[in-house]
Amino acid sequence: MSVIRVYLKTEPAGEVGFGKLCPEDVTALGKSYKSPDFKDSDFVSGSYNYFRQSAHGVFTSLDDRIEGEVPNYKLVETICLPTKENTDTIEDGWYLMATSLSKCSIEFDFEPAGGVFEAEKFLIEYKKFEFGDFEDELYGALSFNVVCDFKYDGNSLLEDGDHELVDRGFDREVRIFQVFEGTVHPFYSNRNHSEETWGRKPS
Repeated sequence: MSVIRVYLKTEPAGEVGFGKLCPEDVTALGKSYKSPDFKDSDFVSGSYNYFRQSAHGVFTSLDDRIEGEVPNYKLVETICLPTKENTDTIEDGWYLMATSLSKCSIEFDFEPAGGVFEAEKFLIEYKKFEFGDFEDELYGALSFNVVCDFKYDGNSLLEDGDHELVDRGFDREVRIFQVFEGTVHPFYSNRNHSEETWGRKPS
C-alpha cells in the first residue's frame, strides 16, 4: 500500500480570532484607559477568552497541490465582523481581534484506502478570515484562508493528533476597537506585549 506525504509550509500561518465585547467589558476598558498594567490584563494575555470565532492552522491560497494535483477545497466558515441585516454596514459595538502569525508548516503521512491515491477524494476544508480593512505590519491585509482539516474519502486525516504546526516564533497582536455608525475607531493595540498604541477613551 502506498504512503502519501502531505506537507504544507506557509507564511503567514497561525491563529486568528475575534469577539464582540459586552457592556461590562467596555466599562472595564474605560477604567483601565492608558494603564501601564493593561498589557498584562486578560484582554491582552487571555485574548482568546473573548473569541466568538477563531481559526488555527496553515493558510492556503486554494491552489496548494497534493501529490502534484490540486485537491478539492471546501469553505466551512467565514470569520468576519457582523453586519446589520440586509446591509454591508458593520454592527455597532466594541470588538477584540487577535492574530498570532508566523511561518509554519504541517506534515503527516497517510495510506489511502485501496492503495491508490485519487486526488478527487482529497478535500481541504478551510475557514475564511476576512478583516481586510486591517493590516499586519509584516503580512499586510488580514484576509486569509485557514486550513482546518484534511480529508480523504470523507474521513479526517488529523484525528491522530500527529499534525502540530512547526513554527519559527509568533508575532502576536491584539486590537480593541469600537464600531460606531459603520466607522472603526481604534481603542488599543498591542504587538508582542511591548508595542502599545492607545486610541480614544470610551465615552
